[in-house]
Amino acid sequence: MRIILVESQEPGNIGSAARVMKNFGLSDLVLLRPKKKLNQQAYDFATHAKDVLLGAKRVETFEEAAKDIKIVLATTARLRTSDAYDIYSPREAAKKFRREDIAVMFGPESSGLKNSDLDRAQAFIKIPTSEFSSLNLAQAVNLISYEFFTSQVDEGNIEQDLELASRDELEHFYAHFMESMYYIGYTDDERARLTEHMYRRIYDRARLSKKELIGIYGFFRQIRWAADQDPSKFPIHKKSQ
Repeated sequence: MRIILVESQEPGNIGSAARVMKNFGLSDLVLLRPKKKLNQQAYDFATHAKDVLLGAKRVETFEEAAKDIKIVLATTARLRTSDAYDIYSPREAAKKFRREDIAVMFGPESSGLKNSDLDRAQAFIKIPTSEFSSLNLAQAVNLISYEFFTSQVDEGNIEQDLELASRDELEHFYAHFMESMYYIGYTDDERARLTEHMYRRIYDRARLSKKELIGIYGFFRQIRWAADQDPSKFPIHKKSQ
């Protein structure tokens, strides 16, 4: 994720923003039309993130700032009616865009991004606050960087710890599931489509791991075995060919 600071006014705030970027593993910093050059205060405020400041690019145009980026998000405290469907909280934005090559734009401390800057963004981030909505630049960078960082960590833990079932494995399971539902009389040709749709939603939402899927297979095999032991208790329906 790239951080673009637009027309930043105080070098110290840039240094503080660089510090929180490093806290969350970010290093791609672009300064678009900064009002002042970086000074000693900026490096003092950056603390151990001086390398982020040293690597920051200073540019004069949006095109340069967003080079090689697929999606640009703009931070704003002002809601424009025309943008109502494209405004996300930091957490929502992190969930939606975490796998994309993105940049997040932050405006000058005193006024925020201009409409001309907002017009260049594909979507917008609004940080929820009380009526007093003015945040320090570094605070805003901190909140958004944190949400994107934790979304990546959470996703990585899920994939590493659970090893999710593949789509092919799930499709094979759904076929087996429906055969079992027919076998014990839970569904028939008239109700099958609704039954399958409902249970697909449940299992897809659960994001089953390979281990969990094996366990569920065992459960349905046991159901069919039990049905075979006393067929009189199960109004078996054979699926239409």
